[in-house]
Amino acid sequence: MRAYSVLADILEARGDKKGAEENRAAVTAIRLSEKADRFYEAGLLTRAVQMYNEALGHFENAYCIQSRLALRETELGHHDAAEAHYRKAYELMPDSFGRVESHCFGCERAFSGRRAESIADKAFLQLVKSRPEKPQVHYLLGYLREEEGRYREALPEFQEAVKLDPEYLNAWKSIDGLGKRMGLPAAQRDAVTINVVRLDPLGRHSSPNFAEATDLAAIWKAVEAAEAEQAPVPQTLLALPASKAALEKSAAASRESDSRYVPEAERNGRTPAEAVADNQFVALAGQLFGLGSVLNLQ
Repeated sequence: MRAYSVLADILEARGDKKGAEENRAAVTAIRLSEKADRFYEAGLLTRAVQMYNEALGHFENAYCIQSRLALRETELGHHDAAEAHYRKAYELMPDSFGRVESHCFGCERAFSGRRAESIADKAFLQLVKSRPEKPQVHYLLGYLREEEGRYREALPEFQEAVKLDPEYLNAWKSIDGLGKRMGLPAAQRDAVTINVVRLDPLGRHSSPNFAEATDLAAIWKAVEAAEAEQAPVPQTLLALPASKAALEKSAAASRESDSRYVPEAERNGRTPAEAVADNQFVALAGQLFGLGSVLNLQ
């Protein structure tokens, strides 16, 4: 919301009043829908639905509001109204999703129920026909198929998504998850792991599967390249006296409660040796030879 607000100011300063108004309308709509969420949580369902509709009056193309309203209308038994909002939400999703995307808070159950699945099925199949070049369309159809338990149909859609956009981290993650369930060939599993490491070098959005890797040399190189992406620990910091005092107080409390406290920078990600050590064959070899740990390979 802060980004929308700042962008609105920038556009207005450039003389683009229409663009500024659209971004401010988006902020107004989503803030109003958040307020509606609280009314819903309090049990005031009818009032919440009114507020969601009011929010859409400000910004109709918010898939998150369309999705939430569809769920609420379903709970009220207004199935025809719910269907219209479900369809609109599904049509908006491909242009609302990025490479690292998840459903918005409050509309995670957008595909729950046979009626919703049926509407999503029609919407996404139509989108695949009309916009086959859009990777998000294939990702969403794969997501739906996975939700339905139709895993063999889901996998090709995720694979098409990464074929169209090799940077699509969430699609690679989905292939990884299905690969564990369906038993992908070793070379494909390794390719998935390498791409997940490449796109998420600090491991903030994923957990690469090193245990079943077969090409350990490739895994080593991928993690080594990812390790190089880590920013160095800064040697100096901008002085923020109030924050400094709060951190020192917290550190003192930690030292009192834990004698093992060590004030050092936390390292993100893994070293190549740690990644290879996670491999089940390497771990087993270490046990067989009584080495205990292979982390000293470096």
